[in-house]
Amino acid sequence: MKADRSEGCSVFDTQVKTVENVIVKPVPFCKAYLDAPRTVSPVLGLSAFDVTESCVCILEKNLVSLPKMVQPKPKPTKQAKCDHSAAKLIRRSFREPVAFCKFFDAQTGTSDSFAPGLTAAMALNGCKCIVKGSASASGSATTAQASETAAGPSETGITGSSEPTAEPSAVASTTAGGEPTPSLSCEAAPTSMFIDVFDTVANNPVTANVYQYWSGSHSYAVVNGMNTTTLASQNVTLAASSCASYVGLNQQQAYRSYDINMYYDLDADNWMCSFWYDNNHNLEIEAFNTVGANVGCSYGFVEDRM
Repeated sequence: MKADRSEGCSVFDTQVKTVENVIVKPVPFCKAYLDAPRTVSPVLGLSAFDVTESCVCILEKNLVSLPKMVQPKPKPTKQAKCDHSAAKLIRRSFREPVAFCKFFDAQTGTSDSFAPGLTAAMALNGCKCIVKGSASASGSATTAQASETAAGPSETGITGSSEPTAEPSAVASTTAGGEPTPSLSCEAAPTSMFIDVFDTVANNPVTANVYQYWSGSHSYAVVNGMNTTTLASQNVTLAASSCASYVGLNQQQAYRSYDINMYYDLDADNWMCSFWYDNNHNLEIEAFNTVGANVGCSYGFVEDRM
């Protein structure tokens, strides 16, 4: 399928802006994306066709020649192992890191660096950290939007309204021990948010990006030294924004890594927002190891300085 480019790139303005917003360095990404036929999109809400046409426009706008098609090299055959440094580079390079990882995983081979400094081996190992929780929690994803933002069961009881409109629907599932546990259908939370934090070293404000890396139900994080507050019952997008703002205002040091857990307290009918200092991202998915009967939908986020 070829786009009608008689009107120029103006017909793709919206798609181009979306790609430029999601991909931190769109020019090197687009050079890699266009050097082989693509059928999977790394950008939520856009098809592979949309990304292809947007990348053509981005390269033309930046006076960069379109790449020639090449035969992709096979992916590294060594089994991927979670590399938090590589995961951090992916999160810095792509504001929808789970969508990028699902795109990268779908490629049969690669000769590409989709971001400066990101090799194929690094992408495989970094994506192992980013998607390991979503893969175990959700099973097969139905849409790109669901796979990126839900990354696990979703909850019908927490909707876009300011109050929960119905009891969460329970679906029987079985744990490794054979005991049936209910899982909830949860609304998708934002995949990334920007917050302002104060750099106490440089003595000035800086911007941080808060990425979602996990979601599920009934499980929540318990970590020594965590800060916690309650948030009013509201839709998940507003709650996530309020939680991220709380983290930005209350963290003690810039240049530190903070993880965040936000979950809905079914008994108190409100949101709980907690964050903790996590050196080198050692306690992300592993922190969600406590189960509570009062815990509804639960989301994990990580803060990354820009």
